[in-house]
Amino acid sequence: NLTEFNTAHNKRISTLTIEEGNLDIQRPKRKRKNSRVTFNEEDEVINPGRVISR
Repeated sequence: NLTEFNTAHNKRISTLTIEEGNLDIQRPKRKRKNSRVTFNEEDEVINPGRVISR
């Protein structure tokens, strides 16, 4: 199982890091992806054949 493999791998890495005493790990900085959310002013009819009564 890939999840079990990754979990075991992460545990090995954290154990090695603690044993070496290198607690200040420099992580690479990642650029944030510019994302925008837009909304349509008009409604989009998904299933016009079905009428829902309230």
